[in-house]
Amino acid sequence: MLIIHGSRDTIRNIVAKVNASSAEPEIEIACYNAPSSQVVVGGSLAIDRTGSLLNSDPAFSGTRCQQLDVTHGFHSNLTKGMLDDLDQVSASLTYPEPEIFLETCAAEPSSQILAKRPSQHAREAVYFSDAIQRIEKRLDSCVRPESGMDSPIIPMIKRALAKPEDHCLQAVKMLDSQGSMIVTSNVTTNLWRDWI
Repeated sequence: MLIIHGSRDTIRNIVAKVNASSAEPEIEIACYNAPSSQVVVGGSLAIDRTGSLLNSDPAFSGTRCQQLDVTHGFHSNLTKGMLDDLDQVSASLTYPEPEIFLETCAAEPSSQILAKRPSQHAREAVYFSDAIQRIEKRLDSCVRPESGMDSPIIPMIKRALAKPEDHCLQAVKMLDSQGSMIVTSNVTTNLWRDWI
């Protein structure tokens, strides 16, 4: 998988150019993370060729990319071998009506989870940016503390928001910290200063 810092149109052009000489698509868009950050997925050789294309083709001059250290190419055709098993397990589960608002990272909003949704999520592109912008439109300005620690999610949300300056986004950074009390104090102080 390869993060490419460019618009959706730029990434579509890159995908088309890489796939132009192949009978089957070698890469595809896996994640629409932000207006200027998308992720493509493909076999390791195709990802290497994509990186080389970005470095050599003048049409993509200045387009930055970063290879992700992953074991599998999720959100792509590369998951095909596991989808039937995932559907079988998913069909054995009960999906009650959500009691809280649920926003999926799908192209279109969905108010419920059906048994096919886990395999669709594994196979289809993730529309993270679209989901964040739907939440932003629905809730307006928000306080969003990180619900984990040391993840890339807060910076991803900032890049996906239409108006990041209208939100209080608080990451919880435990790595390289001086202890949980200091981290808790910093988060509390930041929330107090920036929003509350």
